[in-house]
Amino acid sequence: MEEKIIEIIKEELQVDITQECRKREIIEARALYFYLVKQLHPKRSLQSIGDSLNKNHATVIHSLKNYSLYEEYNPKLSELKNTILNITTDAKDTTDVNQLQIIEFKRRIFELENNLDKERNRPRYEHRITELLENLLIDTKGTEQHELITLRLEAFYSMNKNIRL
Repeated sequence: MEEKIIEIIKEELQVDITQECRKREIIEARALYFYLVKQLHPKRSLQSIGDSLNKNHATVIHSLKNYSLYEEYNPKLSELKNTILNITTDAKDTTDVNQLQIIEFKRRIFELENNLDKERNRPRYEHRITELLENLLIDTKGTEQHELITLRLEAFYSMNKNIRL
């Protein structure tokens, strides 16, 4: 289970928590890992949690103590924590299917939902000028300015429709 958590953190946060480094991003991701393992296995010793990343128990204590601060300034940690906890909690209740497969499927669903939201928020037109012109035509509808803009756009179109590059 811990290997899967490491893999998910690595994919989502683009940091390798197994490497020896003191960069803020890696420390925060490592703290997330320690927090999740402690939540999922409350009776596990701090030393055994630290051993999984070649860290000692004091590092785990420090990370757990500061995790809420890291989470406060990095909302991505909170989001990922909640996702993993929800996935793993659901996986514990299921006995028919491999737990790791369920985690992977739910993570993939979460990823697809995020991609779908991004796609929905993407502009309708490939070029921003198209959207701006449409808005201008809507705003000036029924005015002389609208007629003038329409005439100019039609002239521009007719001059350029036969150009081959």
